[in-house]
Amino acid sequence: MSGQAAIFVQTIIIGLCAGLFYDVFRVMRLYIRHTNMVIHAQDIFFWLCMATAVFYIFLNRHYGEIRAFCFIGLALGMLLYFAALSALFTRGACAVINFIIKVIKWIFNLLSIPFKALYNLLKRPAAFIKSKIIKFFVYLKKVLQNIKNYVKIKMLLLKKDIRIMLKKI
Repeated sequence: MSGQAAIFVQTIIIGLCAGLFYDVFRVMRLYIRHTNMVIHAQDIFFWLCMATAVFYIFLNRHYGEIRAFCFIGLALGMLLYFAALSALFTRGACAVINFIIKVIKWIFNLLSIPFKALYNLLKRPAAFIKSKIIKFFVYLKKVLQNIKNYVKIKMLLLKKDIRIMLKKI
């Protein structure tokens, strides 16, 4: 009887571990958006992993004997986990992840301070230089337009002079 009791306790522990493993997926889904297809794939992956683990444990520890109380132990372990520990684990994992996110944001903000200071330092001189460059190109456009008009007038005069010279010849 003690052998069967030990097997029953082991299956309860396996059920607890299965619940914990599933909660890892649930917490991951809270922080990373998933499509329904990915969620279904994760569920299939979970159940394949659990079936493989249970089969491996039954094969190596229990000599391949599968009894009804083993499945009852697995279900009981998962029920115990979800009733007693799931909310605690989920809240704790979320708190840890939120803390890590805050630390990463804080580090990012800390590392961005020199860049923000450099931006604020160079913002006015850059705006001044930009305005001068724009004014220069506006002036250059006017000059080029005047040159174009001058060349056009000179070309007309040159054509006129050529016509006059051709008439004289």
